[in-house]
Amino acid sequence: MGVWFVTPQIVRLPLSDQQWIDVKGELTAGEERAMFAAMGNVSPTMRLAGSGVREQWIVAYVLGWSLTDEDGRPVAFSAGALDALRGDRLAELWDAVNAHDERVRGARDEEKKTRAGSSPLRPNSPSPA
Repeated sequence: MGVWFVTPQIVRLPLSDQQWIDVKGELTAGEERAMFAAMGNVSPTMRLAGSGVREQWIVAYVLGWSLTDEDGRPVAFSAGALDALRGDRLAELWDAVNAHDERVRGARDEEKKTRAGSSPLRPNSPSPA
């Protein structure tokens, strides 16, 4: 029997300079729908730099991070905090989240392949043939 619901998990992804981000193990259908709605007319296979697509992907996945300001005070994760990052650091976050998302989708695709060989429908009565 396959899994139908997302089990909430937190996955810690390493960044440079001994920093990290905590991300959702997998997005729910509702979270994906909200993410794509925030992006506009974008499909799950489009991972473009423009129109805030990357930022929406990051916001959908990230639960928290270890980042601090120049005085060492923790900075709460938010879309506004993403806007304040240096471009190369935002790209690093994107790379980490994108790689995680690709692993999740790859695992889901493998699960589909194992289910593909079995029919989910069972006849109520034996076939007359």
